Amino acid sequence: MANESFKKAFLDTHNALRAQHSAAALSYNSELCATAQKWADHLLQQKGVLGHSETSDGENIYCSQGSGAPNGKDAVDSWYGEVKDYDYKNPGFSSKTGHFTQVVWKDSKELGLGMSTNGSLVIVVGQYRPAGNMNMPGYFEKNVLSKDESFKKAFLDTHNALRAQHSAAALSYNSELCATAQKWADHLLQQKGVLGHSETSDGENIYCSQGSGAPNGKDAVDSWYGEVKDYDYKNPGFSSKTGHFTQVVWKDSKELGLGMSTNGSLVIVVGQYRPAGNMNMPGYFEKNVLSKDASFKREFLNAHNTYRSQHSAPPLGLSSELCAEAQRWAEHLLQRNIMKHSETSDGENIYCFRSSAAIKLAGREAVDAWYSEIKYYSWNSPGYSSKTGHFTQVVWKDSTELGVGVASSGKRVYVVGQYRPAGNVNSPMYFQQNVLPKGKALIAGSLKDIPKGPGPGFEPGETKVTCCSLL
Repeated sequence: MANESFKKAFLDTHNALRAQHSAAALSYNSELCATAQKWADHLLQQKGVLGHSETSDGENIYCSQGSGAPNGKDAVDSWYGEVKDYDYKNPGFSSKTGHFTQVVWKDSKELGLGMSTNGSLVIVVGQYRPAGNMNMPGYFEKNVLSKDESFKKAFLDTHNALRAQHSAAALSYNSELCATAQKWADHLLQQKGVLGHSETSDGENIYCSQGSGAPNGKDAVDSWYGEVKDYDYKNPGFSSKTGHFTQVVWKDSKELGLGMSTNGSLVIVVGQYRPAGNMNMPGYFEKNVLSKDASFKREFLNAHNTYRSQHSAPPLGLSSELCAEAQRWAEHLLQRNIMKHSETSDGENIYCFRSSAAIKLAGREAVDAWYSEIKYYSWNSPGYSSKTGHFTQVVWKDSTELGVGVASSGKRVYVVGQYRPAGNVNSPMYFQQNVLPKGKALIAGSLKDIPKGPGPGFEPGETKVTCCSLL
């Protein structure tokens, strides 16, 4: 029977290897340990004639001969060694790789261990629940992930979602940077978490965490980005309190390297960036660390005012109150994944864009989409229509203030525009006054019969009847 040292090494080795394949840690199950031990004892009595038990749980078996003291790591390393023969492009069960696939099978949660020895022959039985190696369509794709595949994807996607909020272009992986970042992560793990930067001339962020859960690529980036709360845009520059954040969103950085190393409990993540960020020369931080959506807001406002000028409407100004409310609603829509107007009495346009790739949405894209409805507008029969309501709000002459909110998950972006006073007051005379053809100014005094305040037919906001999602 295995001693405590053997049991610990057996479990820890499983979990360190599983972590590299984005599989959660296993824990011991006493029932499985009892059945695994019973089968190990039986196989030893058979003098190493190996065969599987009749269990419905997953099962791996290991046999070795020698005089050295057995340890729990050897069996797991032997099973995992089959990884070299596994074909991720043609996933499925093979007798050459079945031990490996069971070790890293994502859906397995509990582990049993049996070890029996006569001093020279060692039998080790591992049992797993739920069982792995379920050879049905899609099961291997879901449960046997390539080393760090999902970690790498989450690490890159999280960077790019956050960079998009700061008007920075998406990063892409660089194999050279990944190799050097991995080498440094492995070195730091050997130092048992004593952190320090490498001698690279590239940018570098380092993250360390302790725990038994499977690491994921989002946690490190979220931790670095969390320093945004301490960054002073009015006094831009490098600070040790915000340097991880500024590197994450540094506009001139184009390429990314990732290294992740773990022993099952300690996790080291190294990110490397090229060109390096945090260049502390005059003007560099102002250019490269933009406030959240600063350029987006500027472009959003400018696009409105360019279109409005073509329709003899005065320029809008940004309202901090409207921006706060529009931002709140954009974040609500992203969280709920819906298209729906808020209960504001101000005007409101909503835009949603989805993509299978990371999105960097420009501030004018939503405005361009709304304005494009001009092609459906009837100048001979002015009035409100759900097909043209975004356009008419954009150029509504009496609106003077604008708010913008943008929320992104990286592959889904919501943009909310709010307007005060609200456009789309549903009276033909109001539309004649506020939605002017290109280059045509309003004739003074032509609206003497229009009521001064909201009356019957007043519909504040845009598309209150229907929400328009532009996908």
